[in-house]
Amino acid sequence: DNHLVPKGHTTGGFDDFAHSDQFLSSFQLRHLLYYEDLKEYASTHIVNEITGGIGNGTTNSFPSPSLWRQGRGIDIFWELYTKATGCSRTSMNGQNIESVQRQLVRSFCNYEFAKFCWMSLVS
Repeated sequence: DNHLVPKGHTTGGFDDFAHSDQFLSSFQLRHLLYYEDLKEYASTHIVNEITGGIGNGTTNSFPSPSLWRQGRGIDIFWELYTKATGCSRTSMNGQNIESVQRQLVRSFCNYEFAKFCWMSLVS
């Protein structure tokens, strides 16, 4: 049983599916992190813009997104995410997850915050 192969496809055609846009934006793959090599990104400018300046920039210090700017920070995040990546809240628009994650880190200029947002809001 392969839960990544959509219904109606056989696992014999998995190679074709694995190289399709549908595979690259599959919900199960959104839980993987591809951008470990971008840890040097550590600016807090965008983090402060989204969160209102709460948290000190480490994974354990980022507050729940519902606390960002009394809840308004989530909308700011999605606006910046959409502009930076070309994705929406519900779709990767056929883009490769690795590429989207890298765009997120580079546009937010902060690896840890991008990772936190990916795990708490995007995936």
